[in-house]
Amino acid sequence: AGKQAAVNDLLVLEVPVEYNWLIGGTPVRVFGDYAMNLDGDDRASKPATLAYEMKKSAPYVPTGIARGELAWLWSDSGILTCMHTPTGEIRYQERVGGNFFGSPVWIDSRLFAVSTAGELVIVEASEKFNLLHRHALNELCHSTPSVALGCLFIHTEKHLFSFGAPKKVATHTHRY
Repeated sequence: AGKQAAVNDLLVLEVPVEYNWLIGGTPVRVFGDYAMNLDGDDRASKPATLAYEMKKSAPYVPTGIARGELAWLWSDSGILTCMHTPTGEIRYQERVGGNFFGSPVWIDSRLFAVSTAGELVIVEASEKFNLLHRHALNELCHSTPSVALGCLFIHTEKHLFSFGAPKKVATHTHRY
């Protein structure tokens, strides 16, 4: 049995990378998302090894989210993958639909992402797939939502949407 990697021992690359390899003397390019095993403190003396590779439905533009031992990768083609990061085991891979350029954001154990057609999709951030809500903004969107002061901001082609109640900012009065 191989050594199970700890989360701190892995370098997870969330964007596709290209390798130039020789197989039987023939140059080959291999694409895919992967994690490199850094194997503890021997980083300087030992080369990194491939821990696992995601070959199916890997995102090209959207950046994934990792929390604890789980990572969620939302592909450009609307496929959401939940992965156990120490082992690379796929917990689920489900089609949410749509096309995505923006990355998902994490709010209160939920993932929020907006499709290029302007549909806000909300999914529970857990080991089991649970689509919570869809909301049509009816406008093109190529951006990642932003979160600030208790609000979710979504910039579409013509509008800036704000969801949630703004938090009050503490003000300080100084007396001199």
